[in-house]
Amino acid sequence: MDIKDNFSTNDFEFSKEMHNIRVLLVCKDINCPLYYLLPVAHHQHPPAGKVRDAPTCNDLGAAFGQTGQLKTPMSGHHLILGELVDHITGEIINDTHDERYRQKIARLLIGRKRYLRSDIKPRQELLVNAGDSKAIIKIDFLIHVANRIGMVIKYAPGSIVTRRRSVLAASRLVSLYQVPIAVATNGEDAEILDGISGNVISQGLGTIPSKSQLIDVVSGAPSNKISVSRTEIESRILYCYEVDGSCPCDEDICKL
Repeated sequence: MDIKDNFSTNDFEFSKEMHNIRVLLVCKDINCPLYYLLPVAHHQHPPAGKVRDAPTCNDLGAAFGQTGQLKTPMSGHHLILGELVDHITGEIINDTHDERYRQKIARLLIGRKRYLRSDIKPRQELLVNAGDSKAIIKIDFLIHVANRIGMVIKYAPGSIVTRRRSVLAASRLVSLYQVPIAVATNGEDAEILDGISGNVISQGLGTIPSKSQLIDVVSGAPSNKISVSRTEIESRILYCYEVDGSCPCDEDICKL
């Protein structure tokens, strides 16, 4: 089947900033619109604004498979559903199932929990190592109050219980001192952990501390530095949980 028989190209736009042609393709069989970014290299003379020249069959083949069947764009191992605006930073980011849960948490923090956007640092990179093995992972949310990190929130799909130790390790690596509150969540449920003891304080997204509650917790929390030996242990633990056995195409993990 010729790809041109199965897809119609309705719209072409050239983005100078992204150096790509943004193409809206519609599958005639299922009438499903799909945006796909084609590199400028596919077009010898990329024009500004609307363009008439359709992508070649090879271009469409790369996007949809040589048989003309729909092949959904992927980023690493994540299904890309489109684009969305990050609720905290305002950045345009990929819309994935996982990212929708992260945005749900972001809206909860700003809406019901009364944090300011400036209180929240999303997608914080963290270097972890186990011996000679090193990697950079991302912590979903760091919450700053009273001039220190008061809470770490880590999202992952699936069972929350298996994520407890991972988020506790993160709470002992993102700062020189123990972060008082660590939250493990799958976007539907959450466990709120005491960073020092590791005990579960409460359960449920609704029980995540509000800004005023977190300020009270931070004001009464000790600020003792975490020892170098403890840091090494926690780094190994986090590496084991997050990096060992991870999917090679996981873009949230960068092995060094």
